[in-house]
Amino acid sequence: MKTKRISAFLTALMMCLTLLPAAARAEGDAAEVWSPDMQTRIGTYASLAEALAAANQAGMYAGVKLLQDVTVGSGTTLTLNDSINLFLNNYTLTLESGSKITKGESLNAYPAIDLWNDTSSSLPSEGTLVIGGTLEADLYIYDAAVTVSDGGSVETLDAYAGTVNISGGAVHALITDGGTYNISGGVMCLDMFDNNGYEDVAVTVSGDACLAWSEANGIQVRAPQYWCCGFHLTLEGGYFDADPSLLYRDRYWHINDGGSWTASTLSDDFTYYIKSGGTYTEIAKDAITDENLTKSSDEDGSIFVCYADVVTVDESQIEEYSGQTDWAAGNSNLYRWRIRSTSAPSLAESSVTDQTVTWRIANVPANALLIAACYDEDGTMSDVQTVDVGSDASGTLTMQGTGTEFRLMLVDKTTYAPLCRAWTNNG
Repeated sequence: MKTKRISAFLTALMMCLTLLPAAARAEGDAAEVWSPDMQTRIGTYASLAEALAAANQAGMYAGVKLLQDVTVGSGTTLTLNDSINLFLNNYTLTLESGSKITKGESLNAYPAIDLWNDTSSSLPSEGTLVIGGTLEADLYIYDAAVTVSDGGSVETLDAYAGTVNISGGAVHALITDGGTYNISGGVMCLDMFDNNGYEDVAVTVSGDACLAWSEANGIQVRAPQYWCCGFHLTLEGGYFDADPSLLYRDRYWHINDGGSWTASTLSDDFTYYIKSGGTYTEIAKDAITDENLTKSSDEDGSIFVCYADVVTVDESQIEEYSGQTDWAAGNSNLYRWRIRSTSAPSLAESSVTDQTVTWRIANVPANALLIAACYDEDGTMSDVQTVDVGSDASGTLTMQGTGTEFRLMLVDKTTYAPLCRAWTNNG
């Protein structure tokens, strides 16, 4: 009888152990691997390297679920043979500078890592991925928080939800399908500024971020076909390979090009324009009919939104490279345009009355010299004066020359390099 009781106890104990989570069965396990259909847990593994090796054997889109915070140290290379679903499970995965997740024997040019949120099987993608190393994979983000920092490199980064913070490194193709993007540094190619029908997409570019997007450099930004769903672009800084205003200025999107919209489903957040004779005139949303929305883009009565309506930018801060000493982009031949941050110096609120020039400089830098010039109608300079600005942020100058064109330039008084865009009363 005693033997039977012991046997029954051990059987019950084993049944209880099978119900415990993997982390309780093997303390210190880094991750577990699931079958591609997410129905069968294949096993738990002490390291991410072992988990990826098991996922490689399990087939395309096997699942890898973190069981604790994991760091891939500098000098470490992990191999990914095929695409996987990565479930961060509310933990943090960090790729340190000098680490790498490399493409192995995959049939794909680049395998994909999907930060997928499989709510049906309790495999959450919420968590944090910090990329300071090299990720030779296409990264798709759903609900997670991803940071690309100095030293980081990603082939393709595409978010459908979640938050992406890029403060350094390189993203070779950036696609803004959804989520929130804060881009303050790094180098990237904008493959698409397009929220693909997903709502509440916000992109903010600031700081010294370098963005290549123009067709001249082999990159075509796809027309933002779904911007009326809830896309917003804020340009507070950054360096560009073309005038960034070309992204939105004098551009309109025919709102039925990419979807079957009806008047009742249009967003209240945007201004709408009706096309007639090649011109665009604002129209109230309530005045738009379903018939308007059936018209092709070249028909009168078709409805458009203006790209500029979803962009926030101070165009007075857009400037082209002309030798500025504070040009932070390493390749000024490629990144020839920038949006100066609000803390950068600028000539603001300047004006001319008769021959008197009134000027004001925002954010006066040290060693600044103001040069004022007056030009005759034939372009001949008739007078030039200089002011050692010092701490003075405003003042007046009475020009002695003739002519009606006046120009103001703020330069470094040692090198004479321009410090900001020149001002002219002729625009």
